[in-house]
Amino acid sequence: MKKVIEVREQLKRITQRLGIGLKSCEGDMQAVRKAITAGFFANASRLEPFSHNGMYKTVRTSQEVYIHPSSVLFRVNPKWIVYHSLVSTDRQYMRNVITVDPSWLTEAAPHFYQKQMHSSIPQ
Repeated sequence: MKKVIEVREQLKRITQRLGIGLKSCEGDMQAVRKAITAGFFANASRLEPFSHNGMYKTVRTSQEVYIHPSSVLFRVNPKWIVYHSLVSTDRQYMRNVITVDPSWLTEAAPHFYQKQMHSSIPQ
């Protein structure tokens, strides 16, 4: 928690120096999830249709990945997620995942998803 406070203070100083005003999300978790999506848009994964074992494929490389068993979303299997990192054991596991609306991906990175839009990202 101490590290979180330090990073927050550092970001606060940087935004003040750059003249960027701070605005609270005031409990709007969708705004927070959209911000995370914008930062990790390249780490999006989609649940494979008819998957009975929670298999996802990454949008970028079509790599087979799974939600890590320690995640609260393990066995929930949301259709779309973004993840922070992959851990390799017997499978590739996604760590630190959140559910996302696929439209947030194209909104955050239209340049990145231009090719994928016609195949895997709903418009």
